[in-house]
Amino acid sequence: MASFQHHDLRLVTPSFESPLTNTIIDLDHLRRKQLTGQVPPELFFEIKNVFHLLESLGSARIEGNNTTLSDYVESTITPSTSANENLLEIANGEQALLFIDEQMHVDSPVTEALVMELHKLTVQGLKREGDKTPGVYRKGEVKIAGSGHKPPEAVQVRDYMMTLISFINREDDSKYDLLKVALAHHRFAWIHPFNNGNGRVVRLLTYAMLIKFGFRVDTGHILNPTAVFCANRERYYEMLATADRGDDASLLSWCEYVLNGLSVEIDKVDRLLDRGFLHKRILLPAIAYCLINKQITPEDASILGVAVDKGFFQSGDIKHKVTAKSATHRSRIIKRMINNNLIRPISPGARKYTIRIMGGYLLRGVVHALQTEGFVPVPEPDL
Repeated sequence: MASFQHHDLRLVTPSFESPLTNTIIDLDHLRRKQLTGQVPPELFFEIKNVFHLLESLGSARIEGNNTTLSDYVESTITPSTSANENLLEIANGEQALLFIDEQMHVDSPVTEALVMELHKLTVQGLKREGDKTPGVYRKGEVKIAGSGHKPPEAVQVRDYMMTLISFINREDDSKYDLLKVALAHHRFAWIHPFNNGNGRVVRLLTYAMLIKFGFRVDTGHILNPTAVFCANRERYYEMLATADRGDDASLLSWCEYVLNGLSVEIDKVDRLLDRGFLHKRILLPAIAYCLINKQITPEDASILGVAVDKGFFQSGDIKHKVTAKSATHRSRIIKRMINNNLIRPISPGARKYTIRIMGGYLLRGVVHALQTEGFVPVPEPDL
């Protein structure tokens, strides 16, 4: 029977010759890199929301949620009136990511209140994967399925959590920032502070810590850290178990696993911030996919092409793309495309429009293009 073994939370330092040191240097370069070929803000936020979907779905699937990417995409395009806890679990994750985007900035502190709110957002409305005491530390013992680690007793949880939060916020040399992300992820899982939802919350916390330590998501990076873990769930749990030993070598092995994965994933996703790549390899193929599958009209495709090329368009920009040239006719076309969730005003009441991906047919095409280009970690059937 497993017994609790205390290990001090501490920084571990790789040797100069270690591959982990090179990975940390690469990640530090990625977080400081000025991305070129900038994508217009309107398109950036549409793409970022797609990755919030992928992040939330991946995190839920690690916990056993069997919703496929195809299922979830369809549910966002044609919402069902019947309750579905699996879909709600993923939607909760998306809401939590939006909350982090609003609350976290470079150098923002991670607070206990933030952790509690993430737990509330994660488990709200859920029964099987919920928690009867959302935003409250557990009052009893918990067991981690398939793990030989026994988490600390309930009376110890808050002290361990406050130590963890202090560790995250402590003023250390910036070269340790990314090590702290990996070590804090393991420590949270090791504490297991809630009755349920611990895995989903710690992956959200990892996203928040990456923002804190310099990966800007307001104007720069798109982050999908859960892709590191959901690509091979068994490997993820195996590496957490290795870190549970608590010795320096095991913790460094865990850090290398996490940071190697993050380096590959962030470098890959940064390609989407190159306007030429995004247009040529993702958005234009997405429009073509929807046209071929008769989900949009040729006229829709022409107008969407203008939106992709310019970032946004006005009525006059599409007069050569439609059969009737009058402003009244163009206004009717724009209204129809807004109602079909193909475009949206760049701000409420604006007469400038950009493509809309989430909630519309274009989401099918964009996800198909992302699958084709290797951005979706778990291969699934085409939509």
